[in-house]
Amino acid sequence: MNQLEHTEWIDLYLAGTLPPADKMEFERLLSDPESSLLSEMQLQQDIIMAIRERGMREMLQAEECRRHRQKLFWRISSVSLISLAMAAALALLLIIAPLARQMFPYSEQYAVTLNNSQAMRSGEITDPLLQQLHQAQTFITQNNWREADRLAVEVMKQTKSTETEEQLDLYHDAEWLHAQCLMHRNCPLQARRLLKKIASDNGYYNKQAQNILDKIK
Repeated sequence: MNQLEHTEWIDLYLAGTLPPADKMEFERLLSDPESSLLSEMQLQQDIIMAIRERGMREMLQAEECRRHRQKLFWRISSVSLISLAMAAALALLLIIAPLARQMFPYSEQYAVTLNNSQAMRSGEITDPLLQQLHQAQTFITQNNWREADRLAVEVMKQTKSTETEEQLDLYHDAEWLHAQCLMHRNCPLQARRLLKKIASDNGYYNKQAQNILDKIK
């Protein structure tokens, strides 16, 4: 048996695919002290093990590189998202700030028009909701627009589904006061949406709402 046949037999033996007859002959040669087959097989086993270990190290290195790239990707993505969010916030601020400055002066000017509404001119204030609106007006004179806004929203919630004319007047008054509070509290986008709704409702405050919208364009 030449060297090439040794190598082939060793490969087949280690792989477990050596035919039975050849396997018996191979194992006989392995037990022969004068045969070099045993040392050759041990050497080939060492080579195979070294190749496997090297392959495992390369796999581990490749996996480590993949994880590193993935971490780097997410780090870059996070930075990009933060930068994008900051840019969006800045852009929104550039839109909101000028609009808020435009709206602010009108809030005090138009909040007092609530006193001339039909609900406010209806005589003695006995309705609890009307009392709330008057209290909201008092808060505005005290420059407490947050508390005034809270009362206005409460009145809106309690009169939104009503069908009586008196309650509807109260709703419109509260809605108008809520719009002025939003303007004063630097919520220009919400205030503009509400003003557009009031202007389109053809109610008591529609012309005043449209007037403000025209001025802040």
